[in-house]
Amino acid sequence: MSLQGEKLTQAIERELMLMLASGYDESPITPVALHRRLITKGTIKGKLSSLSSRRQLIDRYANLQMERAGFKTCIEKENSRSARTRSGYKQRYEEAQTEISTLKRKLDGNISTIINLVRYIETTSPIPVESLLAAHLVRAYVDKSDEIDP
Repeated sequence: MSLQGEKLTQAIERELMLMLASGYDESPITPVALHRRLITKGTIKGKLSSLSSRRQLIDRYANLQMERAGFKTCIEKENSRSARTRSGYKQRYEEAQTEISTLKRKLDGNISTIINLVRYIETTSPIPVESLLAAHLVRAYVDKSDEIDP
């Protein structure tokens, strides 16, 4: 039941409307995703290139879907499209690793500050501060104490 011409265009537009209704998170509109759905439904049998003449129609629905999802600028739309590629995943991974490193440095600084506070409280008060600390802070405190008092 492969369709051609105007009937194919109408079937494509119906499928685009369904994808639009499903939303960006569930069914992002891309030529590949649309092609896969049309093949599955038996609407077309050809390769992805059979949709190339209808690229403007696909792009119009894709832009509409992104606007509904909250992507307003062209840059956001392009970033969203490229995020689903291998290079997009690599870039997000590298950004996440950089953020993790930054957060670890901040955590180390915060732990050092807490340890300094614990030492101060220990010297000025009879309260056993170690019993109030989380396990990872106690470990860090013990490690820092071992570094100072070998």
